[in-house]
Parts: sequence; structure tokens; C-alpha cells
Amino acid sequence: MRIVHIFTIACFICLSNVFVMAQQEDLLPPTEIKEVFQADFPTVLNAVKKTIKDNGCMIEDEKDPKITEEDLYKIVIRTNMCVYVVGEDSTLITMQRYSRAVPVIRAGRWVNGRIQYRIILNENKDRESTSLVLKSEMSGFEDYVTSKVHFWNSNGILENQFIEKLKANIANK
Repeated sequence: MRIVHIFTIACFICLSNVFVMAQQEDLLPPTEIKEVFQADFPTVLNAVKKTIKDNGCMIEDEKDPKITEEDLYKIVIRTNMCVYVVGEDSTLITMQRYSRAVPVIRAGRWVNGRIQYRIILNENKDRESTSLVLKSEMSGFEDYVTSKVHFWNSNGILENQFIEKLKANIANK
């Protein structure tokens, strides 16, 4: 009987540590990449739109560029949820490749992996360069245990690929 109590306490301690680590992962800041491009605002804006399209995504929210107090342009663009993997066979493996930590769901069956980009463009004071901030959020649908969409942070690989494509599109304007 004493062995059962010790085993129960040990399991509880292990599970509580896993839970604390999962909570700490949720507290990590989202992936954010900052870049400055030596191109004017319209060139970078058009290249961003082309890069989004090249990635098989669509723009979900785009308002007209705002003019700041310094008489400079600023715009925020949010893409839809861009699906980067579909199907049950290799979805988890692919999601793990691009994620800091995919939520652990025992016996879970992931059917897709998605990423959503949020892009903030600011025209710089010299009017010949443009600053970009790229943020992202990953998600996936688990079909067997929870039947819900779960969200987590990216490790930055897809964002860096996006930036590389964007640089190429700016160069090819």
C-alpha cells in the first residue's frame, strides 16, 4: 500500500512539472522579426502583398495606410490562417519542425497546421527606407481528443522564409 502512495505522489509531481512547463511555454513572447528595407514605402507594400500571395495566403485585414504625425505612412496587414500542412500522416512532424512546442495531446490526431502573419510597415523619416515588423501565430486542428483549434508560438523558420521571399520581391520590383 505504501508503494502505491509513493508512486501516486511521484506521478503527481511529474505531471505538475509538465503542466508548469506548458504554462511557461504559453508565456513566451510570440515570434517577432524586425527588418529595415532600403526601399520606399509603396515598393515594400507591394512586395509584401506579392509575398503573401506567393505563400498561398490571402490578406484578411488591410486598412488604408495611415499618415502619422510626422507625415509618414504606416499600415498594418493581417493574413488569413495560411495552411502549411494538411493530412494526418505527417502533420505533427511538420508542425514540430516549425514550432517552439506543439501542444501535447495524448492520442491526438492533428489534421492541419496553420500560421497567421501580422505585418506592420512604417515609412522612415528619410522616405527612402521602410521598417517592417513581422509577427506570427501558429495553430492547428486536433480532431480526435479535443476537436478544437489550438494555438502556440512559432520557432521563426517560416517567418525567416517569408522575409527572404520578401527581399527577393523587393529586389525584383
